[in-house]
Amino acid sequence: MKNIIKTLKNYLANFLLPKTCHHCKCDLSADYKEPLCLKCAGNLKDMGALKCKRCGINLDSGGTYCFNCSGAKAKKFKCSLIRSCFIFTPEIRSLIHNFKYHEHLRLKHFFNSALLKTFNQTPEFKKVDIVVPVPLSCLRYRARGYNQSAVLAKKLSASTHISYVPQSLKRIKNTKSQVNLDKEKRASNMKNAFKAAGKITGKTILLIDDVATTGSTLEACAEALKKAGAKNIYALTIAREPFKH
Repeated sequence: MKNIIKTLKNYLANFLLPKTCHHCKCDLSADYKEPLCLKCAGNLKDMGALKCKRCGINLDSGGTYCFNCSGAKAKKFKCSLIRSCFIFTPEIRSLIHNFKYHEHLRLKHFFNSALLKTFNQTPEFKKVDIVVPVPLSCLRYRARGYNQSAVLAKKLSASTHISYVPQSLKRIKNTKSQVNLDKEKRASNMKNAFKAAGKITGKTILLIDDVATTGSTLEACAEALKKAGAKNIYALTIAREPFKH
């Protein structure tokens, strides 16, 4: 009942209140179609051409791989390719936050356009057999009422005509929030958090999530899928935390 009331309140707010920019909250005209005003939209940054060949993090000074993906270190990764649409700026953070926590689900159309653009720019993604969202824990799903990654994955699946198979991966551990954890603690928090299911042997799988920070969640998902016989694991996210100098 609580989720139904919350959904109804958000639905009415989304449609009846004056239209505003999702970031700066300035008023927008009723016929304006974009979620951000022109000023805030101008501050969105795509990942650009200079990025790590594996994890996709921006490399402002150039190079093929970032430090974490270079040399022998790359062999340990189960997720062999990560691509993201935007650098995690305050503007994209506001969009994702509203989509994730405030049921602004119409943002899926904006996000899908960005995901589809990055998908089409990545040759490896043409070999994907199935699209799989990063699953939520049961506790978070019950509290939120939906999985934002599943909404994104299902929409992208429809646009690319690639099978959407969410049941291929389950979260079997209620992990704590990753927000204030460093890279090592994130990896530890996600260890053995996922379990693969279904017929995925020999499949090339595209994982969908909202944000990649250190990549620990995607790597934990990929490890579970690889154990179950998947051939290749790729990942696509809306945003990526920028390289820290």
